[in-house]
Amino acid sequence: MRYGAQSALEDVNLTLQAGVTVLLGPNGAGKTTLVKCIAGEKRPATGELAVCGLDPFRQRREMMRLLGVLPQEPRLPRRASILEFVTYAAWLKQCPPKRADALASKALAAVGLTEQANKPAKKLSGGMQRRASIATAIVHRPPVVLLDEPMSGLDPAQRANLRATIRDIAGDDACVLVTTHILQDVPELADRVIVLTDGMVRFDGSVEEFARRADSAASATQLLESAYQAIVNAPGEPR
Repeated sequence: MRYGAQSALEDVNLTLQAGVTVLLGPNGAGKTTLVKCIAGEKRPATGELAVCGLDPFRQRREMMRLLGVLPQEPRLPRRASILEFVTYAAWLKQCPPKRADALASKALAAVGLTEQANKPAKKLSGGMQRRASIATAIVHRPPVVLLDEPMSGLDPAQRANLRATIRDIAGDDACVLVTTHILQDVPELADRVIVLTDGMVRFDGSVEEFARRADSAASATQLLESAYQAIVNAPGEPR
């Protein structure tokens, strides 16, 4: 993937399976670009891409039923209640109209917003708005879920609840890709860790393999940060 002469993704060769894959990397590493390519929002310059065997650019309508996406900067209508908007999202994802309300209520319960269901987005905190946006991504229980910085703006308790929600989604044999800068969430969230640097995959492995890349002198609290820095500061090192 390129933006003019600048390479955003280069020789990225991945197969994502069921479970939670956490995508790490510095700002500008290509994480959001990769999410947008998988979602069919950005067309790669070269290479092949398939989601559940479908071409995300030529089979867009079929893809809508299979994919749930949280963009990095989600937007909610300010006046509609979040229940109305999540119900509308279910309808857009081709859920049966008679089930849309129930599915929306279930999605809001999963992100801890049942009591705020009838409130408009403008009366919710930033963290609540992000959780409502996550509900729109998972309302139809898709087999592929892309969450770009879902933990942004959440306090530790909210992050813990969201980690449990994401693990629950993955427990239904869904493939969940999560981008984040919060390394503390990785051990309790990830089945697999991928690190991008300069648009290239520098690491691809389990949480245990990721932690082994740390400096041997690192304390338990420094372990993940040390491993991350060791990977991103070693350009050209094979994954």
